[in-house]
Amino acid sequence: MHPIVSLAEVGIVSPMLVSMNSAAWTRINAGKVHFEEELTETGKRMLRVTPESDLGELYALEDYDAFKEMGVCKPITHHDNIAVVLRERYQTLNLI
Repeated sequence: MHPIVSLAEVGIVSPMLVSMNSAAWTRINAGKVHFEEELTETGKRMLRVTPESDLGELYALEDYDAFKEMGVCKPITHHDNIAVVLRERYQTLNLI
């Protein structure tokens, strides 16, 4: 059994997970990842990876594919709007 599946046994159902590429900081420091500053809806500063296809330089996208295939969690990146993700989750669970 995959460790992520074990979370459900202790009551953590469909967690949001981040899986970073082990070489993320090396790639950032080497200038292989380019960022563009953007303001969020709330006016906070966010650095967006450009082009978005380079997200694989920061995140272990193969883990994300496996998580999606198992259907046991919601893999997220810093590009996701967490407020929207949470709102959708609450609506799905009829909590709002």
